[in-house]
Amino acid sequence: NDTLMGARDIYITYNGGSVTVVNPLASAGVSITTSGADVTVVSTAGIQDVIYHLSGSTSNGSLTITPDRRLTLSLEGVAITNDDGPAIDVLVDKAVTVILDGGSQNYLNDGAGSAKKAALQSKSQLTFDGTGTLTVNGNKRNGIHSDDYVQVNSGTIVVASAVADGIHCDWFVMNNGTLNITASGDGIDGDEGFVEINGGSITVNVAADDAKGIKCDSTVTLNGGNISITASGNQSKALKSGGNMYLRGGEAVINATGTYVSETTTSGVNLSYCTGIKVGGDLLVSGGTVTVTCPSGNAGGKAVSSDGNIVITDGVLHLTATGACNKYLVSGSTYDSYSSTCLKSDSNITISGGTITATAGGRAISCDGNYTQSGGSVTASTNAVGFTTMGSGTSCTDGFAAACLKADGNILFQAGRFHGTSTGKGGRGIKCDGTLTVGTVGAPDSVVSIYVTTSGASVNASSGGGWGGGGSSNYWKGLPKGLKIEGNITVNSGHLQSYCSQTSGKPTGEAIESKANLYINGGYVEANAYDDAINANNYIQITGGYVWAYARGNDGIDCNGTRIDISGGTVIARGSEVAIDDNGDHSGRLYITGGTIILVGGNMGTTEATPSLTGQKGVTLSGGGGGGWGGGGSGGSTLATNGFC
Repeated sequence: NDTLMGARDIYITYNGGSVTVVNPLASAGVSITTSGADVTVVSTAGIQDVIYHLSGSTSNGSLTITPDRRLTLSLEGVAITNDDGPAIDVLVDKAVTVILDGGSQNYLNDGAGSAKKAALQSKSQLTFDGTGTLTVNGNKRNGIHSDDYVQVNSGTIVVASAVADGIHCDWFVMNNGTLNITASGDGIDGDEGFVEINGGSITVNVAADDAKGIKCDSTVTLNGGNISITASGNQSKALKSGGNMYLRGGEAVINATGTYVSETTTSGVNLSYCTGIKVGGDLLVSGGTVTVTCPSGNAGGKAVSSDGNIVITDGVLHLTATGACNKYLVSGSTYDSYSSTCLKSDSNITISGGTITATAGGRAISCDGNYTQSGGSVTASTNAVGFTTMGSGTSCTDGFAAACLKADGNILFQAGRFHGTSTGKGGRGIKCDGTLTVGTVGAPDSVVSIYVTTSGASVNASSGGGWGGGGSSNYWKGLPKGLKIEGNITVNSGHLQSYCSQTSGKPTGEAIESKANLYINGGYVEANAYDDAINANNYIQITGGYVWAYARGNDGIDCNGTRIDISGGTVIARGSEVAIDDNGDHSGRLYITGGTIILVGGNMGTTEATPSLTGQKGVTLSGGGGGGWGGGGSGGSTLATNGFC
C-alpha cells in the first residue's frame, strides 16, 4: 500500500437520484457500491487518512462507511437528505475528521422514519475543521451523534432542528468556530464524559420541559469563547454538570425562562426548578464574565445552584432571579416554601475575589453551610415579600423571609465588600443560623466593608403588646432586620453598617441582632433602626473600635441578658426610649471601665439601671423629662443622626 500513499482522495458527487464515484483505491481494498443515491463504503485497505470528497445534492440518498483506519470527510457543497436513515453513517470506531471546505454550504438531513439516531452518526470521534458551513436537521432524534467525542476546531455548524439532542456524544470539546443549535431535547449532551469550551462561539436554544442547553455527567469547563444559552422549558437547566464545573474565562450569557414542575413522590411533593447553571459537584469560578437571568415568570428559579461548594476567586458574575416565592403543600397539612435565588450552594460559599451582582426576587445568596469572604465585591438585593407557612397570627410557627445573604452555618468576612438591600416585607440584609465574624484583630479597617439596608414592614406581627410583636413573643413574626444572627457576633475590624429605614410602627426590626452574644473589639459599627439599633440576647462586650447606635423608636443598644461590659473604644448611642437598655428591670447592669461613651436617652432616660463606673470619668448632661443616668429626654436632640462615615 505504500505505492498508494499519494492517492488517498476519493470523490463522491451526488446528482439527484444517482451518484458519480471516482475511487483510485478500488484495487487496494476500498470497496464503494451505489444503489440510486445511496453510497456504501467498506475499506480493508489499511490506509490511514483516506479523504472522501463529497459534493452535489440528493433528496433521497446517503453515505454509509465501514472504515478500517481513520479517515477524513471533506464536505465541499454537499446536500444529503435520507428519509429512512442517517445522511452520513460511520459504522466502525475509527476517528473521523470532517472538513468544511472553505466557503462551502453543506446540508445533512435524516427523516422521521429513520431507524437510527441522527442525521450525522458515527461510532467514532468526530473532529470538525475548515471554514465552511454545515447545517443539520435531526428529524428522527439527534442532529449529530457520536459514540465517542465531538471536537469543533473551526467552521460553522448549525443544528437548525433536532427532535432530541442537537449534539449527543461521550464528551465534547469546542476550541474555535461557530456552533448554533436549536433542539427539542438537549442542545449539547456530553453524556457520561466532560464538556470543555476553550474558544469559539456557541448559541443554544432549547424549549422542551426538562431540557438542558449544555450538559454532561462529569465536569464542565469554560476556558474561553462566547456562549449564549436560552432554556425556556419548565424545570430546564441551561448549563448543567453532573460533577464539578470550572468557569475560568470567556463570556457566557444564560437565560432560564421556564418555571418549576411539581413532582409527587412517596414522601410528598417536590419541586424541580428552571435553573441557569446547575452543578452536581463544586463550582469554581476564577475568571470570565457570566450573566444569568431568570426573569419574573420563573417562579422559584435559581440563577446558579450547586450541590457542593461554590468557590469564587476572580471573574464577573451578573445574576438575576426575580421570580416569585411562595409556599406549597408537601403532604397532609405540612407546607414548605420555594425561593428564587441568585447564588445557591448546598454546602459552603467562599469568595476571595471577583465581582458579583445578585438581584433576587427571593434570596440573593444562600448556602446550607458556611459563607466566607476574603476579597472581591458583592452587591446583593432582594424585593421578596415574606409569608407564613405554618399557622397564622399568634399561632404561626414558621414562615419565609427573604435575605440578601443567608447561611445555615457561620459567616466570616475577612476582607472585601458586601452591600445588601432588602425592600420586601420581612426581608433581612444578612441572616445566619451560626456565628458572624467581621474582620481580623489588628487588620486595617479599610479591608472590610459591609453595608445592609432594609425597608419592608413585618410579615406577621401584632401592633399591640410592645416590642416583640404582641402579647405573645413565641410565634413567628417575620420582622425585617438588617442583621439577624442566631449565634455570636464578633467585630474585630472593618466597617459594618446596617440601616433599617422603616419610619414607624411596632414591631419593626433591629439593625443588628444577635440571639447570643455581641463582641466588638475594633472596627466601625454603625446601626440605625426604628426598633433597637443593636440588640443581643445574652451579653454585650465592647473593648475597642467605634460604635454608633441610633434607634428612632426604641433603644440604641439593648441587651436582654444581665451584663454589658465596655472597657474601650468609642460608643455613641441614642434611643427614643433609652440609649443603652441594660435590662435593669431584670437585674441587668452596664459596667464601664474604659473608653469614651456618649449616651443620649429618650423618654425613659439614658439607661434603665445606674451604670457601674470603675476608674472612668464621665460628664452628665441633664435633660428635661428623662430620668435615669445622665437624664435623657430632649437633651440629646442635637446629636447627629449620621454615623462616623
